[in-house]
Amino acid sequence: LDRISMNGDASIIVDRASPFNGDSNTYLQVQHLALGVDAALASNVNAHLGLVYQIENDSNVAGSLPNGGDSAGAFEMDEAYFTWSDAAKSPLYAKIGRTFSSFGSYTNAYPIMTGMNQALVQSNFTTAELGFASNFGVNSSVFLFEDATTGDWDKYGFRADYKGAVQNVKYDAKFSYVSDYSAYSNSGANLTSTSTVATADADEGAYNLDLNASMKNMEVGVSYFA
Repeated sequence: LDRISMNGDASIIVDRASPFNGDSNTYLQVQHLALGVDAALASNVNAHLGLVYQIENDSNVAGSLPNGGDSAGAFEMDEAYFTWSDAAKSPLYAKIGRTFSSFGSYTNAYPIMTGMNQALVQSNFTTAELGFASNFGVNSSVFLFEDATTGDWDKYGFRADYKGAVQNVKYDAKFSYVSDYSAYSNSGANLTSTSTVATADADEGAYNLDLNASMKNMEVGVSYFA
């Protein structure tokens, strides 16, 4: 049991709707319930399994949940991957399986309200990734992923991340790129309802730049997607 750990989190929406005609109603709904299991298979090999229950809520806006908040949801596998790393010998690591993409930047995969930038960059799919994680602020990786529409492994992306500090101010700059945004977005449950994805040109690349700075409990950041 010392090789296995479990984790989970949930978000709950309390939604009160006051229609023009009729009585007001209050709904209590579990927006998501995530369960994870991590296991150390060997000294350098780890496995992760993630399950998530999410409601069918395309609008993602409180007060407009389908059926007054009684929308049907589904429990499904969100992540299932293996990682290999040995930080004592090499800064390189490898990761393969279904996982959230390294394209873009977001800290919470299940926010109550999804921002515009996160809706465009967040996705998960079957991928193989090779990365470099250093202890002096530089991190980067390249990844191949399966095109959900064709089943071909001919799409790729990369990211480069640098973290540093000047006196009491910590900063982080991250640039990421994906070769075919239309194929990438087809695997993203958060993306399929957006008009941007519906009209994305095939074989058109996309990139995302994130700049963040923090001092004590205050943080400011900017994200740019194109």
